[in-house]
Amino acid sequence: MFLEKIIREYEGTVVIISHDRYLLDAVVTHIAELEDGKLTVFTGDYSSFIADKETRSVRQEEMFRAQKHQIDRLQAAIKRYAIWGKVYDNEDFARKAKSMQKRLDKMDKVEKPVTDRRKMDFQITGWRGSNKVLELAGVSKSFGEKRVFSDLNETIWHGERVGLIGANGAGKSVLMRMILGQEFPDAGEIKIGPSVVVGHYAQEHETLDFNQSALDAVRSVSALNESKATAFLLRYLFTYKQVSQKIGEFSGGERSRLQLALLVLSGANFLLLDEPTNNLDIASSEVLEQALEDFVGTALIISHDRYFLDRTVDRLLVIEDGRLAEYQGGYSDYLEKKG
Repeated sequence: MFLEKIIREYEGTVVIISHDRYLLDAVVTHIAELEDGKLTVFTGDYSSFIADKETRSVRQEEMFRAQKHQIDRLQAAIKRYAIWGKVYDNEDFARKAKSMQKRLDKMDKVEKPVTDRRKMDFQITGWRGSNKVLELAGVSKSFGEKRVFSDLNETIWHGERVGLIGANGAGKSVLMRMILGQEFPDAGEIKIGPSVVVGHYAQEHETLDFNQSALDAVRSVSALNESKATAFLLRYLFTYKQVSQKIGEFSGGERSRLQLALLVLSGANFLLLDEPTNNLDIASSEVLEQALEDFVGTALIISHDRYFLDRTVDRLLVIEDGRLAEYQGGYSDYLEKKG
């Protein structure tokens, strides 16, 4: 919100590359979309842009079909007159065919709208497991003289979608590492349900081995043969060439999609997601939002993506002064309660 204020009050021109849909709604006056090698500029914010794009797509589809009908009729007439000109040795028919062909050649063609763009095929099946998924009982943590947490008490139940937010340095990642068993509390206990399988999405992709290929990564956590593992990766928008590439050569978005693919194969019913939308484009973020809505298990999500939190979580845990404050609803509900 501080960034939004700076941008709005800035007197110069600002160019923003962002997948943050709320930021784009709050500060921009124009949207420039780069798609299919073309740049289209629209006046307005992101929500208006999306509504306008859908309207333009419907209109373009109607115009394309109408023009296609006209072109089909012209082509049929051209073919008919050309045949008649030869059969009857009639120049008038031949001239009509040539005239119609010129008319057809000069016509500004309406491009066929692309309505079936490929999207990541992401579905997490999950399973029920323990009713009590995670319990923090009197958890405290310090690093030297710096106190991070003091006497945290919290329970996450099966089926919940819980967001975890807080200022930078508040301890979100420390808490995540403690839940994963990578850090240990100084006092208190962290209890994971007995039939809970944890799946972790790491913000910096540290769960991936950058020297592995994507194919090796998939086969290391599953019993898929090479052919099935390749087909599985293609569902996550990888090409045949990328399947054999080293993960270290991938972009941030490609590593994010691979992490999500491995989460599916992990069979987890408790997802710990640390900034999962950071490197995803908006279309992939929307797929992830829908997958979490359909997920049978439980999720704890660290995110700065306010739109994503509004779409996915039932309640927020906010780290404030070394303690956890709870707010029901998504980010907008939290903002309203905080005033």
